[in-house]
Amino acid sequence: MKTPARYQRPPRPPRRAGFALAIVTLYIAGALFVTWLVAPSVLPGTASHRAAVSTATTADLLEAQTARSATAAAKVVKIQEANTAAPPSPAREFIALESASALADLPPPAAAALIEAEKRRAAVFAGERDEARRLYGLAAEQSEKLAADLAAATAARQAADVALVEAAAASHRANIAALALALLAAGAAFAFFWVKAQFGGFPQAIGRGINEMKAQQPAAFALAEPFLTRYMDRHEQARVSTHSGF
Repeated sequence: MKTPARYQRPPRPPRRAGFALAIVTLYIAGALFVTWLVAPSVLPGTASHRAAVSTATTADLLEAQTARSATAAAKVVKIQEANTAAPPSPAREFIALESASALADLPPPAAAALIEAEKRRAAVFAGERDEARRLYGLAAEQSEKLAADLAAATAARQAADVALVEAAAASHRANIAALALALLAAGAAFAFFWVKAQFGGFPQAIGRGINEMKAQQPAAFALAEPFLTRYMDRHEQARVSTHSGF
């Protein structure tokens, strides 16, 4: 039974899900393309990204090395200062000279480390053994943290080096593959033209010309036949005869 017009459902609007998906896909592709043009170092796997990672890991490693060395320099400075309070002796002179030599090999002392080293010196000089023990425990924890930071930065730097080596190897393999493909294409082109020269082209044109000459100008063909046989070797004659029957 036909449904009355007043009870029929209105037509459904066309689905726009596919259109929306296409728009989103194009938007993402466009964003990636613009990112590749403007900031390629953001995209993982690119040479720019590997270079950025290498630069960042080098900076982190240098920062970790400097932090540890600057902390050591602060300790040496306080050793120097404490040594000045000792009575004159060969030991005092040696500590003064050796600490100065050590500071020459170290970066400038860290300000925060100087403050902590001064607290330890003051506690020891004041005879506050418990406070000194506590401060040296904190110093030991800080030393362990600096060592761990340096080890992590060194590992990250080594991983970045491995990534660069692998990328260079992949690039080399790609260059070899491109060279092999170019050589293959050149060989194929040479083979194509050689086959065309051997079995088509000029021999084919001569063969067709001979056929026309035999059909239309038999007298001219009779005159040309000795020259054709005289100046062609058997291979050339065979190729021409393939197209002429001559």
